Amino acid sequence: MKKIKSGGLVKNKIGFSRWILNYKEYSKELSDYREDYDKTKLEFENRKEDLEKELESLRKISKAEIDKLNEIIVEKTNIIIRDTDSLNARNKEIQELHKELSDKLLEIDNLKANIKQLNCQKGGLIKEINKLKKANEFLKANRRAPNKEEILAYEKNIKGLLKREKVAKS
Repeated sequence: MKKIKSGGLVKNKIGFSRWILNYKEYSKELSDYREDYDKTKLEFENRKEDLEKELESLRKISKAEIDKLNEIIVEKTNIIIRDTDSLNARNKEIQELHKELSDKLLEIDNLKANIKQLNCQKGGLIKEINKLKKANEFLKANRRAPNKEEILAYEKNIKGLLKREKVAKS
């Protein structure tokens, strides 16, 4: 196949001659291509318009959904803030209760120490009471009867005390 240059373009000799000979076929084919092109272009434009409408409706829907979600976010944020404030108040209460508990535990420890000290004193006092009981029993068992002079002195003391009280009251 021989190529020739004409006006800077390379053309095929056989292709050109075929085109001239088969002009009707090529023109029909060209018109078919144009119809297909126009049809495809029209379909494309229609599809483009449909897609633009659909895109616009999706934008509206998405904007509405975004607004709803933003409202939900604001509500949830308010709930979180309120709950956080409530938790902070509870934490303060818990800290105060822990402080009270610590104070009470210290007080309990002090009271236990006091009880221990009193138990030690109690033990000493019980020993002393037991000694006094034994001494009392001994004295009761070995007691002598008062003589006449001791009884008279006792009576005088009582009578003297009674007289002094009457004088003091008057």
